[in-house]
Amino acid sequence: MSESTKGTLLLVDGLSMAFRAFFGLPVENFATSTGVPTNAVYGFTTMLATLLREHEPTHVAVAFDLPGGTFRTERLPSYKGTRDATPPEFEPQVPLIREVLGALRVPAVDKPNYEADDLLATYARLGHEAGMRVLVVSGDRDTIQLVNGDVTLLYPRKGVSDLVRFTPDAVREKYGVDPGQYPDLAALVGETSDNLPGVPGVGPKTAAKWIGVYGGLEGILNSADDVPGKAGRACARTSSRCASTGSSTTCSRISRSPSRSRISSIPARTRPRFTRSATRCSSARCATSSCRWRPMPGRPVPRPHPRSWCRPRAPSRRSPR
Repeated sequence: MSESTKGTLLLVDGLSMAFRAFFGLPVENFATSTGVPTNAVYGFTTMLATLLREHEPTHVAVAFDLPGGTFRTERLPSYKGTRDATPPEFEPQVPLIREVLGALRVPAVDKPNYEADDLLATYARLGHEAGMRVLVVSGDRDTIQLVNGDVTLLYPRKGVSDLVRFTPDAVREKYGVDPGQYPDLAALVGETSDNLPGVPGVGPKTAAKWIGVYGGLEGILNSADDVPGKAGRACARTSSRCASTGSSTTCSRISRSPSRSRISSIPARTRPRFTRSATRCSSARCATSSCRWRPMPGRPVPRPHPRSWCRPRAPSRRSPR
């Protein structure tokens, strides 16, 4: 990654990382005084605090998906149709995470008919064009296609604390293709979690080999009859469907211009630092460890201090009267 004198832009996939925080911490151990679960809130906030402390971004934004469909489900109604229902303990935590971001003065961005990935891609492109260093934090492999010399993907390997850095070289080493070719690889292999069909019998290694030989999905489809082996015959049988609909390719490729967003819409931070101050979440009636942004050059950044709302409460030791 090239050194940038124009700052660092940190972009976070809100729901993707919140889900990982939710499943990484026991829900029964975290709750508000009114019983609202907060394990995802605590895990997400801790992760964000760590990212801010370690990378010291000058600009920050968190992108969220909105309920309902997108232009992808209009194109392919079965897109993400096999996913399990959202756990009921997770749903009430999303508004709380947005409240925490508001207390931190970190913009939470969303747009109807688009996914968070599309917003991340738009801001990443604008940051790259502005000469910034860009860090994208997401557990969605589709964001691999955003990686370039100035855009690095931080992909969670376990929970939200162990993040793998995907640079162009790291992508090529793991998948055998350039980051910009990842949508072609995903279209050939398919994506079970998104209910996207691939070519039967084609795995990542075969797909990467074909992409290297034929230059990409379009070249493979145009030469489908010449691709050898059983997988080649399967590709020939499905090439007409892929060419006519392009469904898998459309769904795995991120749209990079869903809005007229500008980098200036994300407030710049000068040496972001946490200072302890309790911020009240009005709807949950809980105190969150918080955070006013103040420049404090040269001073260490304390970790957020969890309050009683996110700690397991010890049972009362008072004897009954």
